[in-house]
Amino acid sequence: QLDAIRLTTMARQKYVLIVAPPGSGKTGIAMALAASIPGKAHVLCSTHDLQNQYQEIFQVLLVKGRAAFDCFI
Repeated sequence: QLDAIRLTTMARQKYVLIVAPPGSGKTGIAMALAASIPGKAHVLCSTHDLQNQYQEIFQVLLVKGRAAFDCFI
């Protein structure tokens, strides 16, 4: 996880895609990267369970798409 964070921050890319197996710490990596950059960061999830995980663990602002939930943006 630390290597992934270190390599990604050194690359200074505008967009980052994390592909790794379940249980590898993608959520922690994403939050560490989001905290390390100035400005806003957006995390896209493929399931509602992952969205809920981010909200429960990190108390992040959660916006879900209008197809399943009200979206107030």
